[in-house]
Amino acid sequence: DLAAFERSPEALYWRVESAERGAARLTDVEDLYALRGAALRALKAPPKGPYGDLDGRRYPGRLVRAAFALRSLGERERLREALGSYDVIGAAALKDALVRWRRARPAPGRGP
Repeated sequence: DLAAFERSPEALYWRVESAERGAARLTDVEDLYALRGAALRALKAPPKGPYGDLDGRRYPGRLVRAAFALRSLGERERLREALGSYDVIGAAALKDALVRWRRARPAPGRGP
């Protein structure tokens, strides 16, 4: 995974996200709250099917379920803080560290 990240962070993120069919990105949850926060707070239960209806608009059920699970006051903020720089553009520090690590590794057949 780190080698994939080194080549392209976006490719790694997509590989992870596409494998997790029930997952929802925090950025998408935050955006949904910005658009439909009142409707999300009014939900009595999360949708069970493939879609969730908010204010007459259809959204992926997994996204509405994730947003519903994070409806408690401060929950999204705590999750954002815990995730740190994941899901934000600019993971240059990790990429730089990977380059330094690769340069410091002994060549095949020359190390311990």
